[in-house]
Amino acid sequence: MRHDSFLAGRSTTVERDEDDAPRRSDRAWGFVRLGIGLAQMGGATTAFVLLFETGVTTAALLAVVATSVSTTASVLLFGRDRPRGLR
Repeated sequence: MRHDSFLAGRSTTVERDEDDAPRRSDRAWGFVRLGIGLAQMGGATTAFVLLFETGVTTAALLAVVATSVSTTASVLLFGRDRPRGLR
């Protein structure tokens, strides 16, 4: 497979083997990672809004706990994938 692109007026060619395509399991884990990330962002936003609007209530604390659980799951499942400079 051949891909041509133009960067700053120069033509570069990138060769890709068919073996470079992501496997089905890699794609599935990517969707899991995306879902957990969206849960983290949505949970954090919900928790902040509830804390600011209603104060410390049961609903706000449940949102904080749910966000903490999704963050912990993300770190446990995908923490080793971080680049070396960020460890």
